[in-house]
Amino acid sequence: MLALMSSGWYVKLIRAREVLDELRVDVRAFVESRPYELTQREAGGVVTYELRLVESPPQRLSVIAGEIAHDLRSALDHLAWHAIEANGERPSRDTAFPIQREADESAFARQTRGMSNRVVAAVRDTQPFSNATPGRDPLLRLHDFNRFDKHRLLHVVAIAMQEIHLTIGGRQGTGEVRLPWDARWGWPTFDGVLGGQAIGFDDATHDLVVYIPAPDRTIRLRLPLVRQRVVPDQPSRFSAPRARRGGDSTVEVYPDVRLDLVFADGATEISVIDALEEFVQVTQRVIERVEAAGG
Repeated sequence: MLALMSSGWYVKLIRAREVLDELRVDVRAFVESRPYELTQREAGGVVTYELRLVESPPQRLSVIAGEIAHDLRSALDHLAWHAIEANGERPSRDTAFPIQREADESAFARQTRGMSNRVVAAVRDTQPFSNATPGRDPLLRLHDFNRFDKHRLLHVVAIAMQEIHLTIGGRQGTGEVRLPWDARWGWPTFDGVLGGQAIGFDDATHDLVVYIPAPDRTIRLRLPLVRQRVVPDQPSRFSAPRARRGGDSTVEVYPDVRLDLVFADGATEISVIDALEEFVQVTQRVIERVEAAGG
């Protein structure tokens, strides 16, 4: 039986989780600090908003992400070492946890020499080459991420617009607001409803009509948006329907921008926290499978 609680690989996994929790707090604090300026201009029935970064993500966030990946990858190598010792054998200079995109039986045998047959089979079952799409295998992504961070460059952390809301009400105003609504957007998606509002379409004009009966009521409309990276010194623009208020309406309409931090090294931008959480989860699954095989 592999010694779980006292093993280096278990401690490294726990530490990676702790650092990831700390990183969540840091990312949230940075995003909520509003590291941008938002301006607007109106033309016809459309308001165009322009978002400019005034602060880039701290480079230390990239460093912390690399530390998490290193702890996880190192945990798997510790696991390989302990699996051999638990089998009564001595590890060698080749001992490591193999992570292979394509099967290399010679290297696999060297790295796992001394493990029990059951553990070797469990390790083989985790290999990315067993996946129909190895490039999407999270274990391989962890391996490549760690290798890139350790031997080449820090991973680029960038800011992306994740979601745009138009918030209607909530600033002591009451009354009716109309917004031209593009039929291609479908039925509006909204949240933040505190109760008592009315929302619907005017059949004659196809306007979206929102009625706010009390100063503390809000509706937040989620606007269609494809994730868009925000680049320093290059403004990002998005459009929203221009609000028209009723005669005695004092309701305010203002945008809320939800940002996220993403890894922007490749063609696909992936949330920093989501990617690292996936690395933690795949490492834990591998550990559990190998630990069970060594029992």
